[in-house]
Amino acid sequence: MKSNSWAAPQNIICLLLACLAGCVTPQAAPDKISQMCLAIEPDLSSFQPEASLVVSGAETYILDGASGEKIVLPSNPDANDSYLPSNFILSPDYQKIAYIESRYQSLNGQKIFVGNALKIWLDNGEIFTANQWQPNFEYPIEWFDNDRLLLPTKDDLDGTIILYNPVTGASERIQPTFPDIYKFDPIPWYQSTNPLPLYNQEMTRVFYLRFLKDDPESNLEYVLYDLESAAVLWTKTVHLPTICPQWTPAQDQIIIASQDSSATDYEFFSIDQNGNESKLSDFSSRYTANYIDGFRLSPDGQKIAFWLDGRNGTDEAHPHFAIFDLATRQTTDYCLGPGGRIFWSPDGNQVAFMINENDNPEASYTVVLDVKENKAARVADHLYPVGWFAIK
Repeated sequence: MKSNSWAAPQNIICLLLACLAGCVTPQAAPDKISQMCLAIEPDLSSFQPEASLVVSGAETYILDGASGEKIVLPSNPDANDSYLPSNFILSPDYQKIAYIESRYQSLNGQKIFVGNALKIWLDNGEIFTANQWQPNFEYPIEWFDNDRLLLPTKDDLDGTIILYNPVTGASERIQPTFPDIYKFDPIPWYQSTNPLPLYNQEMTRVFYLRFLKDDPESNLEYVLYDLESAAVLWTKTVHLPTICPQWTPAQDQIIIASQDSSATDYEFFSIDQNGNESKLSDFSSRYTANYIDGFRLSPDGQKIAFWLDGRNGTDEAHPHFAIFDLATRQTTDYCLGPGGRIFWSPDGNQVAFMINENDNPEASYTVVLDVKENKAARVADHLYPVGWFAIK
């Protein structure tokens, strides 16, 4: 590349003429965190849901996206029985929701627990009881793929998981072949006393938390491990591993939210299948302290919805709903929150989440936010979202 230090006279003249016409001061880089504070509409009259939202709480129903009608979760209680649904899990293809149905029987004016059943709720409204779900299984944690549920085990506390097909009843027990998985105090995203390794769907990579016996100062690490070559591809010291990592929908990388330069500086990172790490966000350039919670990738893997708690000076904690765009590295803060679990619609144009006003459970309600239209609506009071069904 040739040097331009010997600029031609005509170039100098052009610069002088440009300044006479009004020199332009170089602009600062665009702000990577912008606010779009939305007023929450009292109902859905301002926009149409692109799918059918399922909400639960004191009652459970589908808010039909086409008609706006409420379709109540079917159950068959008799005079002496009652049923309580819980632990809802949405499948990646938006066609099934697994949940636990607890049965209670009235006896002498008291409700007596009878037992649990694993139910599968289909997008056509049908419900069936899972085949050969065993009482010694722990509750499902998530769908591993569109056909199998991931279950921890009660007997092997070494990171063993069970992949279970609720239609056929087939189950596969997978024991860890990687070293030093952390298995001491429960970690929130394990959702079980059994450590939870995060396998990709091809079972060629596993992401897990490991304990370093020889390093008492920094004795926890995230690890990406190659199961085919039995090799560690990447590690990262972690001090508070409370935020659940997630494989992208394409299964080609894993996203984590972790401390970066300090204990109060949380950023997003991606690690590809070869162990290459990329820092995605830069929240510390705006805030003196920032925290991330409850993030969820969009169906196309291009956006991250999450709760951002950014503080400067003596600011109090107040998480806001935000969306981080992986392509532009731009974050939009919608000034809504604090809230709970986040659920993207099938096409990724709308997001549902619960808002809890002033940390008062009696004031909680479900909101649907339309990302394209920049509108938000209150759709269900005292209820929380558990998933979406695509409109057929």
